[in-house]
Amino acid sequence: MKRGAVGTAELSKDIDVGRGDLMLDCQPYVDSTGAQFVRVSIVGRSETAGTTLPTLTAKLGDTPVFSYRFANPVDEDFGYTLDIPVEMLLGARSYGEITFTLSDNAGENDASREFASFDNERTVTFGQALYIVRQPESVSVVEGEDAVFTIVVAGGVPPYKYQWQRLNASGVWEDIVGANGAQLVIPSVTLLDNGASFRCVVTDSAGNTVISGVATLSNANGGATLTVWAEFPVTGDRAHPLLWALGALVCALCAWLLRRRKGRDA
Repeated sequence: MKRGAVGTAELSKDIDVGRGDLMLDCQPYVDSTGAQFVRVSIVGRSETAGTTLPTLTAKLGDTPVFSYRFANPVDEDFGYTLDIPVEMLLGARSYGEITFTLSDNAGENDASREFASFDNERTVTFGQALYIVRQPESVSVVEGEDAVFTIVVAGGVPPYKYQWQRLNASGVWEDIVGANGAQLVIPSVTLLDNGASFRCVVTDSAGNTVISGVATLSNANGGATLTVWAEFPVTGDRAHPLLWALGALVCALCAWLLRRRKGRDA
């Protein structure tokens, strides 16, 4: 078997193999420098005569990324091996499925020259699919503070697109306008935010999508916040404005004292 290297130094090795249809084999490996390759081997030898030159092609999805026509007729050699750099196949991507196909360049209706009638296609996955490294976690904050949710993803094809969502009162997830980063900040949390649910939808450049788990926002006081109501005399049109001002001041002061006391108790 002759071994050729695409983009690397040529290697050679002779292997005695039997006759029969050619079979394609693809094996990823990492060399001593850490570089990734896929070793594509054509095993076997056609019993057909003539000058058929096999061609190896590769596609990333539906996109052709590699084509190589062997220099010697298959009936004059036992087989070939190519060491192809993964970087050449994926380009700037870190993940992808590559489908290798072996052809003898014969016409579709010329069965006499079709040596790759079976085992002539292999699909190899490189890298890792898009996945979540760190899920957003539920948080409990004091009213008026900011709530922060974070998601970490890896794999797939960077860069990533983020879309945070909030569950509305009807049970439907709604996109949060402008929430398009790995971190979601809910500023100045109010009592209305208590119990709110959030999640993040992440999409990579290849269109693959993952959805995070649900994170919940809760009040640090368990949602049990005392609301102070104050009653004020109402005398119609003769009500003195100072009474309303005094009542509002008393209400605000009571609420402030309660929050301060809760802070000391905590």
